[in-house]
Amino acid sequence: MTSARVNTFYRKFECLGGACPASCCKGWNVPVDDETWRYYKSLPGILGTRLRLSQMTRPEPVFALGYKDCEYHDRDGLCRLQKELGIKGIPEVCRRYPRLFENMGEYTAGWLDLSCIHAATLFLSETERMGFTEEIGDAPEVRPSGNNEDGDFLACLEQVREGMIRLLEDAIEKGSMESAGKALLFIPRFSYAAQNACIRGDYGLLLRPMEELAQELPAYEGEAEGYLPCAFSFVDGLFHCFYNSALKKQSPHLYALCQFYLAEYGGQAAEKNEKKHEGLIRAYMEEVPDALAHYLRYIEYSLCQYCFSIYEDYSFTRWMLRGIVDGSLILELMALSRKKEGRDLTSLEKAHVIAVAERRARHNPGTFKRMGKAGQDYFYGECGKEY
Repeated sequence: MTSARVNTFYRKFECLGGACPASCCKGWNVPVDDETWRYYKSLPGILGTRLRLSQMTRPEPVFALGYKDCEYHDRDGLCRLQKELGIKGIPEVCRRYPRLFENMGEYTAGWLDLSCIHAATLFLSETERMGFTEEIGDAPEVRPSGNNEDGDFLACLEQVREGMIRLLEDAIEKGSMESAGKALLFIPRFSYAAQNACIRGDYGLLLRPMEELAQELPAYEGEAEGYLPCAFSFVDGLFHCFYNSALKKQSPHLYALCQFYLAEYGGQAAEKNEKKHEGLIRAYMEEVPDALAHYLRYIEYSLCQYCFSIYEDYSFTRWMLRGIVDGSLILELMALSRKKEGRDLTSLEKAHVIAVAERRARHNPGTFKRMGKAGQDYFYGECGKEY
């Protein structure tokens, strides 16, 4: 075991087990680590044979669940393997989930993946800014996440992350969509400038206070006009990357929301859809307590996660947009769900929207890539294709 920096609600997580309303034992490809696979190969009897036959190797062993429950997911909602074999009988990813860790060389960071409905519920209950503000001593040993050993660059990224979070927290305090829009449009503007600075080998921009840059940094050629999250053309592009008829089996609830989206906006003029969409989002933001704070803190949470991806590939224009991309689609689904049901959603219902959306947007490689590209195309157009 080792120490790790974690976010504020990390310690509060406890698996709901059989009481979970959206089990993680369905709809995933579950990789089997080397140690667990060796254990499976050593098991005698029918159970050992079944475990070995149930694996697909591509190139590593994996439980390919498709849209079905794991065959070892019992009716009581618990894992038969864990009940019969103990904790060593389940893959490492099942033991850790939804806890994720990155070993950055300088330190290890840990957080909860919001594709878990209970983690999403804890996120919605959090009233403090996001960030790695606490330390635990019982984190698992994890391999370094990459080959980058540039500690100075990592320190710069941490300063960028904290500066961005300050701007978003300021927008939360002001409480208006206009202030939020200004903060959100600054993120792609800064990302584009930071990308070019890194290509030149100049980290000076990363060290400047975000509050100053937000006032001084000029727009780039082709910068998106208008403010988020009221750009229907942006959300519609994300939706068509996200939606697939296979959702009917994977998540009937999410599929029903997508069908409602198509009924709301399908076959209508773009100008009419822009006005309808803006009215939907404004009503949701103005009438639902904490809606704006949840949206912006989701983006903060993403900045905390994907900061480490920038450390590996230096792609600001790819990773800093990810929270806006996924968060804007989730916001749309939340607002549509409220309109469809004709009432405010409970915290658990909101968490369910976040969790099932994240499972597709972030854990389906094809969807993840398409949505990321749609975000880059919207903000950067031709000027961002080189990144």
